[in-house]
Amino acid sequence: MLKEELPAIELKVVRCFSNIDSDTVQWKKNPVPHIMDNLWGCSEKCMFCKKPCMNTNKDHLADKFSHKCLQHRPNGIGGFRNSLTQKMVVDFCNYLVSTDRTYDFKSKNIKEEYKKYKENFPDWDIPPNSDVSKYWMWVMCKYKDELTIM
Repeated sequence: MLKEELPAIELKVVRCFSNIDSDTVQWKKNPVPHIMDNLWGCSEKCMFCKKPCMNTNKDHLADKFSHKCLQHRPNGIGGFRNSLTQKMVVDFCNYLVSTDRTYDFKSKNIKEEYKKYKENFPDWDIPPNSDVSKYWMWVMCKYKDELTIM
């Protein structure tokens, strides 16, 4: 029964919207902010590599879910340089948090070992491992000349 009525219903809907296009549609409330809020989620970025937090819920901290990234980038992408050589740091956050190496946020007056990052950034979770993104390895190799002048 429903199957037989469907073409008539479809025709009615098409007629109703036949004079409406993207320029003439009128919304009761602009849907774009709502869509962006739901699609984008958390706006925080990793303090080391600037990779966006992967949580889609803006209020994930209230739900006791830490900020985290699916796959971190080389820290140089986030602006980190070796303090002695001034060369871009090519190591990834998830590797560095397993080392005794230090990071330095001069603007925040913080100098600390990566493995103690939680003391200054308790809302972040960076599980230590040595996995690296093949994509970022390729980017670093392919654009090494351009990256050296950054």
